[in-house]
Amino acid sequence: MLLLAVLTTYFAGRARLAPQDRPARYQVAVFVLGFVCLWVAFVSPLAELKFDYLYARTLQQALAGIVVPPLLLYGRWLDMLWHLVSADRQNKLQTRWRGPSRWWMSLRWVTGPGPVWLLTVGLFALWHDSATVNWLMERPRWANASLTPFWAAFMMFWWHAMAASPHLHRPLPVWLRFLYLIVGGEVANMITGVTLAFRQEATYSYYLSANSLERLTAVQDQMISGGIIWVTGSFIYIGVAVALLGQVLVRRRFEPHVPPRDWQTATLLTIAPGLEDRVGEQPVPKPANRGS
Repeated sequence: MLLLAVLTTYFAGRARLAPQDRPARYQVAVFVLGFVCLWVAFVSPLAELKFDYLYARTLQQALAGIVVPPLLLYGRWLDMLWHLVSADRQNKLQTRWRGPSRWWMSLRWVTGPGPVWLLTVGLFALWHDSATVNWLMERPRWANASLTPFWAAFMMFWWHAMAASPHLHRPLPVWLRFLYLIVGGEVANMITGVTLAFRQEATYSYYLSANSLERLTAVQDQMISGGIIWVTGSFIYIGVAVALLGQVLVRRRFEPHVPPRDWQTATLLTIAPGLEDRVGEQPVPKPANRGS
């Protein structure tokens, strides 16, 4: 149902826009790539393989929380979802969103960048907690259902990090979005990945007996999992953070530079008509002699 809703809302919202306002072809291609990764995480055999191997669960998490959200947002999925609402309804929702109602103020605060940052950091830590993992893996229904709120939380995290449409909150400055990604995403991701990759004993007791085929030991499986989350997370988080800084540098590079006016230029702008030729005869002012 989730995959069908994502695909349907995207193309339905795109159809309601004028041709010049629709996402470009490369944005549609990015969305399709994100949708394929979402299918791999939720529906492919990877969803069942995670009950046998930790690396499958880690790959599922990396796709749902790190790879899919920026692809869907860059493809303007949330923007297409917003345009499914009529213009009058959009205006009413925006008025209520900015209104003094306690319910809407609470919703605006909960979905703000600060609470969302705390939510994703806490959810990431809980996702890798040994007691939580052991409990979930022994209950397949809960394990499968837990991926949806995990994906939704990281969608909101990347929504603020990329300042994607619709802009219901004031976009964060670029430097703050850089820290938002590095501290909230890369640091926690790197620490978890390095810990799993180099630890010499199994962290999760469930996977000590889950591998019935015995192709990998629990420690080898854990090392692969740490490498997946470390490499994938660092590539995405650092790549997007550097891209944000690159946008700032490009803007500053192509800003028009106005050279300072010297005294002769200022005189030409203020001298009476017909006396412009006398400006060149003015002596250059000499610096004052402080020794005298």
